[in-house]
Amino acid sequence: MSELWTFVSRGGATKNNRRNRNRNTAGECPSLYQSANSFEYRTHHKGTRRRDHQDMDESRVKELIERAVLECLDSLECQFQSGEGFAFRLSEALATSTHMFPSKSEGRCLSIREIVVYGIGNFSDEPHSAPMLQLAGALLLRKLATTSKLSDIINECGEDAINCHKNSINNAFWRDQQETPIFYYEPCILPLEKEMLEKVFCVHVLEGNDSGKLKVEDMRKQWYSKSSPPSANPTEHNLHQTHTLFYMPHCPMRLYCNILWSHWEHFAPFVLTRTQNNGSSERVEENGSVSSNPIIIFGNSFHAYDERTISSEQRLDPTNGIFRIVHFANETSVYIAAENKNAGDALKMLERAFNDCNVISFSMNGCLVPDKPGEYFPSEDPQENGELL
Repeated sequence: MSELWTFVSRGGATKNNRRNRNRNTAGECPSLYQSANSFEYRTHHKGTRRRDHQDMDESRVKELIERAVLECLDSLECQFQSGEGFAFRLSEALATSTHMFPSKSEGRCLSIREIVVYGIGNFSDEPHSAPMLQLAGALLLRKLATTSKLSDIINECGEDAINCHKNSINNAFWRDQQETPIFYYEPCILPLEKEMLEKVFCVHVLEGNDSGKLKVEDMRKQWYSKSSPPSANPTEHNLHQTHTLFYMPHCPMRLYCNILWSHWEHFAPFVLTRTQNNGSSERVEENGSVSSNPIIIFGNSFHAYDERTISSEQRLDPTNGIFRIVHFANETSVYIAAENKNAGDALKMLERAFNDCNVISFSMNGCLVPDKPGEYFPSEDPQENGELL
């Protein structure tokens, strides 16, 4: 079996590109990503591309990357403010899933405690790329889930976000991170990208490749241990932000399975199951705690996996949690509408960044929680492991 899963996708181009990238280890990423000086502005006319900034120093490269990310963020925020477009539909889907509705008069807060970002790729490759848009999307969702308003700072500084004073932008990112932290992991991350994530965009980069098995409680411990006061402990505000969002567009199926395995109790944090002596199961009510937040996933459709996975052997895999939980999954497709095709340079890769993505929440509806799947251990033969991250 050459691939771990048999899956027929209608999003072939995006997934094939990710598959090719994931076959490289962190030490074998393409040479394009080896230094800050490789940041490129590309032109796609006649199938050619050029390097306009090959000889720039690192500070100039960082400035260009930051500017491009802010352009993406500003364009997505304009969609949200206009009440239409992809960013608005995504916020509505998340608001519905978290039972908190964006309000133009009340700050548009979502009920999200933290955001876990997995495997979006190298955002410093080129401006307005799919990974850069995915990063900007995560930054926007963090903002919407917090009490701080980047738009208020933008209005004080001027209409154009990218001309805002850097200290004001950075302070807004810092405040957002204190309220709704982003935990981020990308196996091919560059030192430049890690530095910018931590120092410019105030994102916590996770240590080590856990293949999706790291529990969110351990991510919090990493974050709180490295944060300066007053962020060393969760604030009263974010304790009431009840959901954990896993933000992972176009990630491989095995990564979703590992996340399900490591967070199985989060599907019904106030309902546990136990087995009686006669082998039957019964429902046990618990009060729960602030550490067991329900999870929401923004990524590939579980129902599509269910419909398109054709191997019965794979369906019976004891480590695959998707097929155990799919009947309790509520999905909202966040489509890319035609109006985005002429939305300007910052959103030109929007479809590639987010096509076929869904907001997935889970409801047991009074049913027993399915048995937890087994833990997946990769084979010694890499060809048998498929994709992880």
